[in-house]
Amino acid sequence: MDGSKGYHWAQQIGNTQSGSYTGYLADDEKNETIPLWRGCFEEDSERFIAYYYKEKTKDNRILAKKDNGFILSMVHYNPYRIRMKDRQWELDYLAGVATDEAHRREGHFRDLFVRMLTDQQKAGKPLAYLVPVNPAVYEPFGFVFIGNVPEFHLNEEAQRHITRSACRDTSEDCGRAAAYMEKWLSARYEMYTQRDCAYVSRLIKELESEGGTLSFLEDKNGLAGLEAVWGLEKQEQRFLYAEDPYTVKTGEKAWNMGRLTNIEAFLGSFHLKEAERISFIVDAVDPLLEENNGTFLWTLDETGADVKKLTSTEELPDAALHAQRFSARAGELVNWLTGYRDAAQIWPERSQELTEAMAAVDVVNGVFLDEIV
Repeated sequence: MDGSKGYHWAQQIGNTQSGSYTGYLADDEKNETIPLWRGCFEEDSERFIAYYYKEKTKDNRILAKKDNGFILSMVHYNPYRIRMKDRQWELDYLAGVATDEAHRREGHFRDLFVRMLTDQQKAGKPLAYLVPVNPAVYEPFGFVFIGNVPEFHLNEEAQRHITRSACRDTSEDCGRAAAYMEKWLSARYEMYTQRDCAYVSRLIKELESEGGTLSFLEDKNGLAGLEAVWGLEKQEQRFLYAEDPYTVKTGEKAWNMGRLTNIEAFLGSFHLKEAERISFIVDAVDPLLEENNGTFLWTLDETGADVKKLTSTEELPDAALHAQRFSARAGELVNWLTGYRDAAQIWPERSQELTEAMAAVDVVNGVFLDEIV
């Protein structure tokens, strides 16, 4: 869910009751979670819930914990195609995290997240992400911030030169909107959710569920932006993507937290800025995922990377002889490589050689994942 939809109730880390079952719901079981959704997200309108369970559950997965058939807790995996530099990731946005009020603080939240992390690691997913209200709930599970969302408004220049028209749920309008979104995002960010006709069509339905609309903003030269508004009781801006001369930035807020789920897939997605070859020995620390915990040889050039987990008994390969070695928690690797924190902030006591080697890695410059569900 988005930042305005609370997770504060989900702070339950304790012992789990026996006799329960944790697994993925079949498609015909997904609607069984609607009462839990209503009870935990009281701010959501019936129209929005109807939209969500008609549209989002077509392709999502729901991990749930049951006891005698009663759903105690759930987390929804909503899939998105993410552009990360020159690669494409298929990532899961974790939404609908909920536990029945009568069964909170019994460990169900922890059980689901440990299961989720394990399954994501086995599936080779590099990262999972969510939008928290209270980051402290997710920090014990290794989640760290990876992206902010800026807030823009139209300026006086826009008021003089911009006209609006509705973006309809047609292939022509959705294709036009998706192409503009891709152009706007790729010029400003290196990691973002990819847009296509299906994405925009679903977005229009989502906005309409809360009385909202998506509008084209045009000037004498053609399409100059897109603006979305929604809200049944009070209309508010959902987003504004527009050309710089027409906008003023009014703020920015921390938005997404990410969690490393498969270290080989994550580290293997990066490369160096220039044509050279550098190796690191990474002593990775991940208390929850044993597969991510250990010593890894990470070798990069300008085209990609190779990652190999080392055992204590094997002889070090040639690439490791001159490798730069450092220790890192899972969250520190995510912070650094998504560009959210500089390596100097994370590891201030680095040697000059390690500093120079890390500076050669082409980390992400800008993460933009602004979806609500």
